[in-house]
Amino acid sequence: VHIKWGSNFTALTLTGDWWRLFTSVFIHFGVIHILMNMYALYMISVYLEPMLRDKLNDTNDETVMKQLNSTIQEIDKLMTELVKLQ
Repeated sequence: VHIKWGSNFTALTLTGDWWRLFTSVFIHFGVIHILMNMYALYMISVYLEPMLRDKLNDTNDETVMKQLNSTIQEIDKLMTELVKLQ
């Protein structure tokens, strides 16, 4: 069911469903999964927010940075899968 919702499935992403790189960030596989992601985001933000506070002036900048970070992670996962297949 997660593939229908936009999960990053390598075979589909490489055959034209590039939008999966963006939508897969919003899909979670259960309560524990989303709680661990929230915890990790909190732990990272405790260190990054003071360093980036001057550069991030509004909420839109933070949202763009989070989405960009997530997209880069999905591309990394995709590349890792490609290396495994070779």
